[in-house]
Amino acid sequence: MIELLAPTHWKDYELIDCGDFEKLERFGNLVLIRPEPQAVWCKQLSPGEWQRLHHIKFKGRSATTGEWIKKNANIPDRWHIEYKNPEASIKFRLALTSFKHVGIFPEQAVNWDYITACLKKFKTPEPTCLPIRAARRSSRGQQGPIPPTSIPSSKWLPGPTKIRNFLV
Repeated sequence: MIELLAPTHWKDYELIDCGDFEKLERFGNLVLIRPEPQAVWCKQLSPGEWQRLHHIKFKGRSATTGEWIKKNANIPDRWHIEYKNPEASIKFRLALTSFKHVGIFPEQAVNWDYITACLKKFKTPEPTCLPIRAARRSSRGQQGPIPPTSIPSSKWLPGPTKIRNFLV
């Protein structure tokens, strides 16, 4: 059996309606109408409701390009939305493109949830420290600052840390 995963943390995205090869979506405060070839069923909302709700509509010129038609010229071409889950807050900059996309695939949010949950469990190893005695120079009776000493990068220390140009 296939498990259906649906994003549960979206506040700045909503699929309002879809059908007749289009989708009505809210990204933050803006509602867009975009083509959707897989929406082969009928819309649930009336054409008048779609017209009333949307701010921007994509009108295709060809199979790969088109233009965005704004109800109000003051609507920005770029804006931000945010996705928050218990582990992370991700901010996205969206923009109107000439090929109907805005720069995000909202259905991927379940993957962001999975990735952030895995990152929370990830344990960062403690760095390996090289014990250095600052008193080394004074034990020889020398004065002044300690000059830099380079440890060749081919030398490995115990553990995963490789030291380069370490000041001694």
